Amino acid sequence: MFSRAFLGIRRFFEIADFYNCLFLTVDRKNNVLIPIDKRRQIKTYFWIAFHAFHLLCQMISIKTKSSDLVLTVGGMTLSGAYLLAFVWLFDIKQDSTPGQLMNYIAAREVATLCLLWPCFPSLLSSLLCSTECRGWTGWWLLIQVALAIVEFVGYQTVSVSAAHYGISTTGTGIASLWLYCKELEITEHAKKFRSYRNLKILEKIVNACIRNRIFLAIALGGPLVQVLVGYTIIQIANSPNVTFLAGSSVIYVSIFATTMFYFSIAAQVNRMSKDWIKRQLRVLQKKEGRRLQSLMSIRIEFGNNFVETLTPLVVQGFCINETVSLLLLSK
Repeated sequence: MFSRAFLGIRRFFEIADFYNCLFLTVDRKNNVLIPIDKRRQIKTYFWIAFHAFHLLCQMISIKTKSSDLVLTVGGMTLSGAYLLAFVWLFDIKQDSTPGQLMNYIAAREVATLCLLWPCFPSLLSSLLCSTECRGWTGWWLLIQVALAIVEFVGYQTVSVSAAHYGISTTGTGIASLWLYCKELEITEHAKKFRSYRNLKILEKIVNACIRNRIFLAIALGGPLVQVLVGYTIIQIANSPNVTFLAGSSVIYVSIFATTMFYFSIAAQVNRMSKDWIKRQLRVLQKKEGRRLQSLMSIRIEFGNNFVETLTPLVVQGFCINETVSLLLLSK
């Protein structure tokens, strides 16, 4: 499977190899991912430190340069996405789970924003802005271009690195559990119990990769950003700034779709495993039924919790309630 998918993801690994922003590299002979050598790991740790410093500058920019609600929330949304990506790539243990990297389009958009709107909160160029943005003259233009390049590199490396953990490790892991649950339906009767045992082993491996950092960041950060952006959309619904309203709406839909996708698939895996156990108890003999009753359903965990059938609805209910609470507090 990886060999067939390899051609489509080669360019993303080439980007990661160019910057040395991942603890993994490509073995081009065997088309597999392998850990990078120890000397190159120094550069990867440098990128982690760079992103931490960049994130600190963003917080200072939002604190000192935001003049109204629109700019504040816009900067917080941009920094929130950066923070989520930073949490994903903060891989001190050097997780070697092979995976697929996604596109780096966000880097181009942020670099363009740095040129067109240099005083936008959370951009590095905003730290050099006075109360009124300076004109496009002299050294200021050169500084804008230089900082736009820094923003581009920063967002490109953080996007490529985080995509490996947020998309490849989490998405592929959850999808694999879902596919194996589907395969249980067509497995031969004599091999069903052994197949479910193997599925539980895969569950342990997936949870070990995503439980304490990657999926936990999605479970905590996704709903919080969704609440913040939803509150902003309602507040600026009658604003003449149609561009920002449209952009906020796109961000809201993207975050909503992402959180619902992850939680819904995880909930479906849990439900499918429960239903499978119930069906097998009806047809198996008494001795085999006791063995099957000792099995637990497949649980995709985040922190000390796990996703159940109603978890997606609970998460969205939380988002709605907190958005309403913010609206009531702001009046």
